[in-house]
Amino acid sequence: MSLNWSIRNCVKWEGLVCESEPSAMGGSVYAEGSSNDQRNEDRVTTHLAFMCQHIGLSEITEGNADEFCRRTKRIEEVYGDRVYLWTEDSEGELVGDWQDATLDMIQRRIGLTTNANKMAAAEFNERYAESI
Repeated sequence: MSLNWSIRNCVKWEGLVCESEPSAMGGSVYAEGSSNDQRNEDRVTTHLAFMCQHIGLSEITEGNADEFCRRTKRIEEVYGDRVYLWTEDSEGELVGDWQDATLDMIQRRIGLTTNANKMAAAEFNERYAESI
């Protein structure tokens, strides 16, 4: 099943994605002129949308943001599934690094919905108990 997701219910959703355009090599690339911050926000949004499939939560709500964060951190610890973000070093050069999702990143995406299958907390805990 393909993953479908939406952020139209997120507050200021326009700032959570970055415009892209088709690439001659296939796929897509970020639109020319987009900022590094816009691209990083898009990377985080995509990472969290796909994370829904692994953690068994199909949406981010005010009520499940902490649980979403807990499960995401568990997957990041077990599988190293992190998000690659670009920042500027002290000399203004772009440097990339793998980063864990934070509660702040997750809370900014309250309203994200997907068609991911749901998994009860007990099932999630049992599935990843060996690594806890």
